[in-house]
Amino acid sequence: MADFKRRRGGLVHRCAYAAAPLSRWSRIVIENAKDNFKYRQQGRKGRKRRRRIRDPDLEQFQRLASENGISMGYDETCDTIWFETRNEGEDDIVLSGRDTGGQFIRLMVQIAINSGSGRQVPPLKVDLPPFYEHDRYRMSRDGKSRQRRNGKSCMLVGVQMRMWSLRVGDCVQMSGGDPLNDDALAWNKHAALFEMLQRVIGASFRLENLNAHSPNEAARFKLLREEDAIPVIDEIACDIHQADQIMMGIASFAGDKTRLLRTATAARTISISFPRSTDYHPDAMVRALRAFDFDVADDKPDNNTKSWAASPGQRVVRIAIPAPPPPPSPSSYAKPMEDAA
Repeated sequence: MADFKRRRGGLVHRCAYAAAPLSRWSRIVIENAKDNFKYRQQGRKGRKRRRRIRDPDLEQFQRLASENGISMGYDETCDTIWFETRNEGEDDIVLSGRDTGGQFIRLMVQIAINSGSGRQVPPLKVDLPPFYEHDRYRMSRDGKSRQRRNGKSCMLVGVQMRMWSLRVGDCVQMSGGDPLNDDALAWNKHAALFEMLQRVIGASFRLENLNAHSPNEAARFKLLREEDAIPVIDEIACDIHQADQIMMGIASFAGDKTRLLRTATAARTISISFPRSTDYHPDAMVRALRAFDFDVADDKPDNNTKSWAASPGQRVVRIAIPAPPPPPSPSSYAKPMEDAA
């Protein structure tokens, strides 16, 4: 099955997307979202099938989409989710959710928001259930060990899910959630990530901890999108998490790739080097880039990936950003008609 396909008017098989009303707007569709190793393992252990997109996550996607006037749909029987873009009359982009996670969905909703004329309204505040450090650990049932607990990650919902749809000058206020959820980048490591993103992509962000001196109170943060900078590097070596974050940021400019250029007229190629791994997150971002017509060269082989990942060396992904087409030459303009004698 192809990683993605383009269709107009909806699917003709399985899931509610097939029955969705026809729309004048192009949709981004993820079939069988979050079909990754973790959930497939649960199925092999004989556990009853559970939705992979849970109500708290679905509610956050709906809030963000509604805030921006974007329609969305979801079929819980097969975890297919879609977002309408502001692109009228174009083919739907239908992506496979095989070996993807929540990051893939968070990217797609932001690409939908950025389509057409992009975000038109200030971001709304993000409110999550509070999580306190004194609830971080609990004893196991047998009473022999402490088990770590996570609250809902405000860094995923408030930062990763919104940062790439912000306009310069926008800010997102966050209240509640768990800033140290270990399924996400901890809040105090975002400054280094933001510095890297600015150097490679040019987008500038700042994260402020508004409750730094009150650890017993609910978390409060503010994310700001600051003035863009000119990217200063084309090649970077980083870890896997930073690599997929850079690729996510690049993909978010699918509607206007010229904003990724270092100069107004010259093409560039961004080269990202990171450790080899079987982690699906970089693969999902590579597929996203290709789905939105980025030219990507990836040295990961199509076969024998486990032995490749176990061997020494780095994975290198190169993303070509084309130069804009030259302006029409004066001779290409039609000559004005001469006045009749």
